[in-house]
Amino acid sequence: MGALWRHGPEGSTDTLTGRVVTGPIGGESKQRHSAPFLETAEGPVQVFVLGDNPFEAASLAARVGETVELSGTWRGLVLRVAPQDITALPSPGGEE
Repeated sequence: MGALWRHGPEGSTDTLTGRVVTGPIGGESKQRHSAPFLETAEGPVQVFVLGDNPFEAASLAARVGETVELSGTWRGLVLRVAPQDITALPSPGGEE
């Protein structure tokens, strides 16, 4: 991914809205893999849903293509969210 990953100050909380998409994460590291993430107007955001396997990301994978609002806490470059803090929103243009 060519865009810079969006992130916030360590330990701060944030509420973001965007579309869940799938693409490469992990930069050029050995941990590089394809995973779902949040594409926001300000840039892509790596999200970890508490309780998920970080390499499977089942909670986000089930929402690929959806527009969501989520709230969580920044840890490093990752926004950590609880499953109950993810809300599906109507898609822009009224598509569901």
